[in-house]
Amino acid sequence: MVRFRQFYISLAFCLLLAIVPSSFGYQTGKPIISSEEDVSQDIPIAPCNDRDRLKAVNALFLKMSAPSDDIVIENLDGVENLVIRKRGNSQETIIVGAHYDKVPDGCGAIDNWSGIVALAHIYRSLKDVPLEKTLIFAAFGKEEKGLHGSRAMVKRIKWR
Repeated sequence: MVRFRQFYISLAFCLLLAIVPSSFGYQTGKPIISSEEDVSQDIPIAPCNDRDRLKAVNALFLKMSAPSDDIVIENLDGVENLVIRKRGNSQETIIVGAHYDKVPDGCGAIDNWSGIVALAHIYRSLKDVPLEKTLIFAAFGKEEKGLHGSRAMVKRIKWR
């Protein structure tokens, strides 16, 4: 768990440096940094059945105080991706993602429920912080079957 915590803190810090306006100060929203205990409580709730995982991802983001109206299930090319957009001041966008499906064996707590938990806690860390760039938090489906969820999203991005 210590390695996961170090990874999560490093990733959150890098995201903060990349997206928080230089005028960020104490008068604005402050990031919420999850404790090791916070994160470790969410790893064991990984559903062992793929059919239940999308609902569990939704519940996890609700637990992280995501407004239910902001949580969108996008059906792209037959794949369901859970998406939350946090608008920034510019048109630039960063996608932060993890996949919620798993291989047939086991419960997939490491691959990739740990990524979903990190994604949700990073969302929680940044949800009240004003951002320069827009963030898209994406929980991809059917990644174990050929990266279908992320490929479907990338196909829809308008590249300049």
